[in-house]
Amino acid sequence: MVARLFVYGTLRSGNRPFDEFLSESALYVEPATLRDHALYGAGLAYPYVAVARGYTVVGEVVTVAASGWPDLTAVLDEYEGPEYSRVQVVVETFGSQVTANTYRALPHIDLDPASRIDSADWMDMQP
Repeated sequence: MVARLFVYGTLRSGNRPFDEFLSESALYVEPATLRDHALYGAGLAYPYVAVARGYTVVGEVVTVAASGWPDLTAVLDEYEGPEYSRVQVVVETFGSQVTANTYRALPHIDLDPASRIDSADWMDMQP
């Protein structure tokens, strides 16, 4: 059995947090999109996703062994901190839909519309 995590920002492959927290656990990493969510983070140190009809977020699905999921989520919950909630979502990858967990901004987080990333891809914001 496996578990999946949709990552869209600092936890995407090629970033230090991916190497630190996910690289050893990852069985597969695949490009994916999350519909009806928007990506915020322009001018911020790290991104947020929030429910937003008609928008799509670009990211990756990281597949890990289910046996390691509880320990991994404990570490990731701490890394993400109190501004995020881990939720289940449906993402699209290679033409199919899969269920994955992701970290979504809590409702009380005030996301400035000016910080929405129009390309929907956090990697476009990186140097």
